[in-house]
Amino acid sequence: ERQRQHQHQHVHVHGDDEPGRHDAPEVEDGPERPQPVHEHHQHAYNHHQNSSVDEPASVSAKEGASTAPACMQTPCTARRQGAHGYTAASGYVPARVAAINHLPGEPLLSGAEFRRLSESGIPPELRCKAWMLMLSARSPLEPVPSEYELLRKVAHDRISRGDHDEARNTRLIEADLARTFGQFGFFDEGQPMRSALREVLYVYCLLPDALPYVQGMSHLAAMLLLHLPQPQHACAALNSLLGGYPILRACASLRFGHALAFFDKALERTSPDLAQRLRMLEIRSDFFLVPWILSIFSRNLAFSTAARIWDRVLSEGESALFRAALALMQLLRPMLLTAGFDEALQLLQHLPHRELPEGQLLSKMSRIQLPREEYEALLISSIVGGPT
Repeated sequence: ERQRQHQHQHVHVHGDDEPGRHDAPEVEDGPERPQPVHEHHQHAYNHHQNSSVDEPASVSAKEGASTAPACMQTPCTARRQGAHGYTAASGYVPARVAAINHLPGEPLLSGAEFRRLSESGIPPELRCKAWMLMLSARSPLEPVPSEYELLRKVAHDRISRGDHDEARNTRLIEADLARTFGQFGFFDEGQPMRSALREVLYVYCLLPDALPYVQGMSHLAAMLLLHLPQPQHACAALNSLLGGYPILRACASLRFGHALAFFDKALERTSPDLAQRLRMLEIRSDFFLVPWILSIFSRNLAFSTAARIWDRVLSEGESALFRAALALMQLLRPMLLTAGFDEALQLLQHLPHRELPEGQLLSKMSRIQLPREEYEALLISSIVGGPT
């Protein structure tokens, strides 16, 4: 009964004592290059990790079955089989990921199972199907491939003609392409994925319910392209993402007043001394929170850490965005309390990856509670409109 009352009072949050929870392993910081998970991306990838890697362990797709398919086997630095059928190091449930892959005889994951899988980390090989499933539950995956092809031709023709209506989007998109995951080189001039990213963004802007282009959308589309097999899939996923998550859509529409107010109250409640310090330094939350939200942290965090947060945002909704932001503030708190204006702003706008271990960040994120009534009010205001 107490557990039921607690769940009613707060947006979904797991506590430390939930069965089967393990924090993600902390890894040494260093240059991180994301691994595209589709064959046509492999030529662009060189692995740069120094950690020792064991051979993938064989796991049963279900009790008494043969070993799992290769897509379910992920190398990890340490292996300890947990009581709930998953390795602590990889942090996922191999006995259940078969459901995402639609293997014969496996039931689909329930909502609770999907949430647990998202919390512990969806294997990169399965993010394509998992993300598409979660997005399609929020909003239709449109345009379909045939519609995408028609829109692609329309976009090309308008750009070739220098159509005035496309001038603003063209200018902003081209400026953003040059600074999207520049540290990895996937989207550099002349690379195939740069053309794919440009195409996805131009076609998205032609959709009936598309938002005007704003900075940060290129990172959303790029993150999707690194996990989904074709540009038309990434475009449909981007449209679903910006259509099915109302707080994210409101912020992408530059209506983020309610979201900022909600974060400010939550920061006051979770870290009052830090909130007071930022007020003293006259650092407002819009200086850093808006870029965090608009890219779902893909501009600011290490690639693998950002992907873990995407897992949870797509599964749990935008409450995960705020819990991730508050967890970041808690990790940065010791430095921010002693920093001056310039140093504090630099920390918040250029997050120091070495000071933000993935395991600690995700663990803190799971402990943070958001008041249900205030969060629901934020959802409603995002749907019906609010201050800019």
